[in-house]
Amino acid sequence: GIIGLGTLGGMIADALSFFGAEIDYVARSEKEEAAAKGYKFVSINDLVSQNDVVICCLNKNTVLLHEKEFESLGNHKILFNVGLSPAWDMEPFTQWVNRNNRC
Repeated sequence: GIIGLGTLGGMIADALSFFGAEIDYVARSEKEEAAAKGYKFVSINDLVSQNDVVICCLNKNTVLLHEKEFESLGNHKILFNVGLSPAWDMEPFTQWVNRNNRC
């Protein structure tokens, strides 16, 4: 799943889709061009709970992953961040990453 489907997020989604990945994404609004490619616009809770890999592609100082999202994300997951700052609150992230998860 991809959080933030701007230029970089869109490029990552396209590359993963090329390899056969199904793409769920979170953005401020649903994007027609993403729907045309078969990408699915979902809520952040659905994205983190239904995907094994989550990629954060957010603007600097944008935080969307809080305690609730890390609880929904669960364990045995992979989290990537390609933004210029963390996309999460540090305390719930630290607890999550120490429970057999990867970042």
